[in-house]
Amino acid sequence: IVKNGYLVYENYFGNSDRQNQANEIHSCTKSVTSILVGIALAQGLIGSVNDYVLEYFPDRTFDNMDADKEAITIHHLLTMTSGLPWDESSYPWGHPLNDYSAIVNSSDWVQWMLNRSMEYTPGEVWNYNTGGSHVLSAIVSEVSGMSTVAFANQYLFTPLGISSFFPSSFSVFIF
Repeated sequence: IVKNGYLVYENYFGNSDRQNQANEIHSCTKSVTSILVGIALAQGLIGSVNDYVLEYFPDRTFDNMDADKEAITIHHLLTMTSGLPWDESSYPWGHPLNDYSAIVNSSDWVQWMLNRSMEYTPGEVWNYNTGGSHVLSAIVSEVSGMSTVAFANQYLFTPLGISSFFPSSFSVFIF
């Protein structure tokens, strides 16, 4: 913890080796992805948070299409109210019924997520949804013509004075 420019607390929680290791931060990157969506909006790359998600993937077809899936907006993904099912807490990570494990083991995370059958009408139910953040990341990549990592480095981290938050060879934004 840094206060007024001074380190006031530092802890590696029982493992001092972590001091020089990169660690997965999972949910923090949901906030970073949301910031990147905001940057893309400010640059005019995304028209509105009310844009329909499927419009950003015109060359793809998805299973289980219905009016609810067509109604998912960027706003729904940002607020975790897309209506797409997601459960990463009922089963341990690595279990095939854990949605996080399933998406990571799929060959195309966006396709896996958007192929799913709708569970709710968009906007009706909040559900913590890592998969929705992956779709947002893909939208940023689609509209910018850059990997999400390259976009983040150029428009977020470098302007903040954070050099190479992720190495340029890092190809998947982990959440």
